[in-house]
Amino acid sequence: MIARNKSIETVWVVVVVKGGFPVSVEVHRDRKIAKQRERFLSKDLREAYDEIGLFKIEIGAQAPD
Repeated sequence: MIARNKSIETVWVVVVVKGGFPVSVEVHRDRKIAKQRERFLSKDLREAYDEIGLFKIEIGAQAPD
């Protein structure tokens, strides 16, 4: 049986895609640090070919019944 009173933890995932291929995935507990990493990593990206994304993930969130 799955416990229904699980606490929800929020993490921030930074994904770097170069030339259409994911090359880096980082998980951070602090949004500010994740944003800093996103800015730092985006300096080396080629605008026409590469992308970076920051995603909010809630761990322990209950799926709808």
